[in-house]
Parts: sequence; structure tokens; C-alpha cells
Amino acid sequence: MYIIFAILILLFMVLIHELGHYIFGTILGFKINEFAVGFGPAIFKKTRKNGQVISLRVLPLGGFCAFDGEDDNSTDPRAFNNMPAYKRLIVLFGGVFFNFLSAIIFSFILLVSVGYEIPAVKNSDNLSNIPAGSSIRYVAGEKIDFVYDNSYSKLVLDAIKNNNFEEVIIDGTNYAKISIEYKESGKLKDGFILYSEEVRINSISDYYAKLTNLRQNNIILSVNNQEITFENNFNKILTDYIENNEFTSEEIENMQSNVQITYLDNAGNEKTGVLPLLYDKNSEKFYLADKISVGVYYETDCSIDAYRFGFFEGLAESVPFTLRWAQKILIVFGGLFTGDVPLSSLGGTVTTITTIADYSSQDLTFILVLLPMIAINLAVFNILPIPALDGARMVFVLIEMIRRKPINKNVEGTIHAVGLILLFGFVIVIDILHFTIWT
Repeated sequence: MYIIFAILILLFMVLIHELGHYIFGTILGFKINEFAVGFGPAIFKKTRKNGQVISLRVLPLGGFCAFDGEDDNSTDPRAFNNMPAYKRLIVLFGGVFFNFLSAIIFSFILLVSVGYEIPAVKNSDNLSNIPAGSSIRYVAGEKIDFVYDNSYSKLVLDAIKNNNFEEVIIDGTNYAKISIEYKESGKLKDGFILYSEEVRINSISDYYAKLTNLRQNNIILSVNNQEITFENNFNKILTDYIENNEFTSEEIENMQSNVQITYLDNAGNEKTGVLPLLYDKNSEKFYLADKISVGVYYETDCSIDAYRFGFFEGLAESVPFTLRWAQKILIVFGGLFTGDVPLSSLGGTVTTITTIADYSSQDLTFILVLLPMIAINLAVFNILPIPALDGARMVFVLIEMIRRKPINKNVEGTIHAVGLILLFGFVIVIDILHFTIWT
């Protein structure tokens, strides 16, 4: 069912694109032979009174709006190649324009219904005293921006990692006080959030659990009488101890040593114990026993949720939001040539359909994120100067306008035909790699 749903979404997106060509072509007086969604044999056909054929075809790999004389010669003055160059340019841009316009509409729906990118304070009962509903825009001077992967959680952890905070103690609890800027009633204001840190035992083998009395979820408070803080964190204390401590010959011979700790058991009682260290002959260093996993957990005094824009605010934000999506796509596309982005991050039609189906089966609200993303992907992809795509066709028209003479139609037609074959081949190969090697 979700696969069918995904195919319908993709067909809908293609329909929007081809509708752009169709509507601009109709307004500007072009002769249109067929408007089709999909390729291959026709499932449905209807001929209108003006001779136009409307069809639905079996393969949801795209679609087309077949203008008379687009790839061949025609004596009809309304044929594509007989119309003025500026009109052809408008018609070619029509599909991209409609995709971009639909992306703005889908972005608006996403921003006002579930929100995206921008976090908001869910409740006001916190030490930071930020009013509920305020949207957080900057963390430690860095703007929250998904284009550069600057999410709220990443910026918070970066601030802690880079010591870009003030360390405070409130009611015996150690906090990192991180500066933020938030919007309230449309105004940007200075504030802060408080983050506390817990070092927990993620997992421990039965052998070491019996040896040390430690259990999963026990919280480590100090190591060798040094209290764990943000500045003096668990890894730093442990590393400094291993690097600077003079271990005895007996410890090295037995290949084991212990680090003294204080910790809270699962009932909240403070206890003392040890963490076992093992000796590695190759590096000639001790390390934390690999059957004990220790993790760092951060908790904030603010309850954070996605910020839902108001109607007019969402209307104003939908255009720059869509432009940022386009920017991110171009960055990813450029990364394919520089090697920063792996080829496995690409996907063909089948991969797109299965991705939509997978996200839909988890939570239908994911569709609200996918719709603007797919729409702007189609807009950006189609405007690229790749043979057979609108971008390349627009380049040929622009060359014609500059040199005041069209390029040989047989040459242009051959370039687009070869480009289409290569494009289909690339899409099919990418899909095969996705389902055989990359997964």
C-alpha cells in the first residue's frame, strides 16, 4: 500500500512539473500534441476537441508535454520551434517554476503544521526562564541552519566540546550555561540554556559487574577523587591518569589496574568502587576494559519542541526556507564532484519510491517534510544544463537568442536523445547499486 502511495506522490510531482509547461504553452499559444504523465505504453488516453491527447503511461519515471515541432520540423506557425525564442524560454522554464512554486506551498504547510529546523521552548518552568513558545535562533553565536547541518543539538554539543560556555553550580548540580538568542513576539533577545551532564554505565559484562559491583545505568560522579565537570570531563580525567600515572611493575605484569570512582547506584545511593584498566602490550598503555561501555548523556532544563510558525510568519518564511533547500541540494551536488559527498547518497526513481514508502510507513507526518524536498529537488535537477533536461534546452534557446540563429535541430535533437539514454541508464545503475551493493 505504501509503495502505491509513494508512486502516486511521485506522479503528482511530475504532473506539477509538466503542468507548468502545459499551462505556459497554452497561454502563449503553442500547439500541444500530447500531455502525458509517465513513459511507455499508455494506460489511459483521452483526445480533447482541440486535438490534444491527455495520457497516463505505465512507467512513473517522468512525463512529458509534447509540443508540435519540438524535436522535428513543422510548418505550423504554432509549432514549438516556429515560436519566438523568448516564448520558448518561458515555456521551458514553466516546469521548474511550477516545481518551485509547489515547493513554497509545501514548505508553508510544513512550517505551520509541524515545524522544521527551528526549535522552540515547550514549557516556561525552567531555570533559564525563557518564555514558552519562544523560538531559538542562535546557540553560542552560531545560527541554527540545516543547510550547513547546524542543528540545535549539534550546536549545543559543539559549544560544550569547544568550552564555549560558563560553568555554574545550582543546588549542587553542575551546569553548562550556554548563550542563545531567541525570538519572542517577533523580537530577537539574548538568553541562555542550562545543560547538565551525566556519565553512565551503558553496558557491562557479567564478569566485571561481579568484580566491581557496577551495573548498567549507574552514574559516575568522580574519578580518583576528581569530580566530573564539563571542564574536567570523564575522558580527560581518565586519559590524564593513564598518561601521567606511574603504574607498578606488578600492575603491568598482571596486565590490570584499577581506577577509584564514586558513583550512584540505580537506587540513587552514593558508593565507591573501581573501574578496571587492562594493559595493551603493543601500545604499552592501559585502557578501560572493553567489556565496559561508558556514555555521556546531556539533559537541559528546557523542554524543546519543533517551532510551528504562525500563518503570516510561515508565509514570509516559506520562500527563504525553499531557497535554503535549493542551496543545500546544490551544495550536495557540488560535493559529488569534490568527493565530499559519496555517490551512494544519490538515488534513482525506485530508490525515491522506496524511501517515500519507508518514511510513510513510519509516520505520515514525514510526508510533509518529503513533499517540499522532492519538489525543490525536481526544480533544481531540471534546471541543470544536462542534455534532455529543461536546463540544457534553455541553454540552446539562449545561444540562439545571442547568435540570432538557431543551432541545427538535428544536432540538438541527437544531443538530447543521447542525453536521455545516458540519464535513464545512470538512474537504473544507481538503483541497482543501491539494492545490491550499498545496502
